[in-house]
Amino acid sequence: MNAQTIARRIADSGCYFLSILHLANRENEAIGFYRQALSVGVMEEDCYIKDPPRLLSLVAGGRWSVEHKPADYQTQGDELEILRYERKATTKTYAHFVVGDGRGQVAYDPLDNSQTVAQGKLVSKRIFKRLA
Repeated sequence: MNAQTIARRIADSGCYFLSILHLANRENEAIGFYRQALSVGVMEEDCYIKDPPRLLSLVAGGRWSVEHKPADYQTQGDELEILRYERKATTKTYAHFVVGDGRGQVAYDPLDNSQTVAQGKLVSKRIFKRLA
């Protein structure tokens, strides 16, 4: 698969993928990690993440866990958060992932100014924690 095809797939549906890469300050290496994530089976071609903790281990090293938490969950100091927003339209619900600042606010948006974040609402958090 060529780089332009990969870039289009990441742009279309890679917000969770890019948010995980951002946790490790590696989002500028997205094309290489896309290929690597596919080859080890942690992600599908459409950027669906099958194994989020393993993807973070791939890009950041170490072992990680992830838990799905409600929007009002209070992130602890040793945890990293990715926020999931939803925006409902007439015939569709849009979803978008961003990196949170630990207090439920957006620290990094892969789209810079997502309409789903601006007009939608925070519906859940993905909480990552490094394992010993």
